[in-house]
Amino acid sequence: MWEQFIYDHTLWLAMEQACDEGVLLPLEQRAIRLQSAPACMRDGLEYMVAHCPPHVLHRLLRLFHFLVQISRIRKLGVADWRPSMPATPPVAIGRQ
Repeated sequence: MWEQFIYDHTLWLAMEQACDEGVLLPLEQRAIRLQSAPACMRDGLEYMVAHCPPHVLHRLLRLFHFLVQISRIRKLGVADWRPSMPATPPVAIGRQ
């Protein structure tokens, strides 16, 4: 059920940005990191945080945090990225 909610509301990037190593940040820090995210994405994430059982939320946050970072490594060559950081060109993995 919650996985479908994540996909329906495209929350995976917001989930990754709202975490530090897959652990949910306090509300104030989440607000700073997500300030440029669309309101519907922020609202969806906060709804999920408020209503999802804690043990399920923890598992999903860790899972999506690392999935987004793995995808970013493949596309950009780096795992950590914030909207405030300059865009970097994609890196061809495995090529010198």
